[in-house]
Amino acid sequence: MPSPRAWPVVLLVLSVTLSAAPSAATAATAPAAAEEPVVPVLERAARPLLTTEPDADPSDLHPIGRAIGDASVVGMGEATHGSHEFVTLKHRVFHARGARA
Repeated sequence: MPSPRAWPVVLLVLSVTLSAAPSAATAATAPAAAEEPVVPVLERAARPLLTTEPDADPSDLHPIGRAIGDASVVGMGEATHGSHEFVTLKHRVFHARGARA
């Protein structure tokens, strides 16, 4: 089980992974595929983020950048309001992507 400080990173990875999944409408029209258990799918898709600190090397953020693509508007939620790890991780992601307020 991840340490309490790692949960924001785990949740962000899950949220990015799940946001890249096909929508229910797409899934309903897609050909029937073998159902896979969720945990193995997430284990294959998840990529670790090394830190939440804003000034860290951004190379571990590349999977998030691929998920964001060329989007002009990106929103990031959080499981708690004002927790240090979520705030610094969002700052790190937006800074690495060259975001403007």
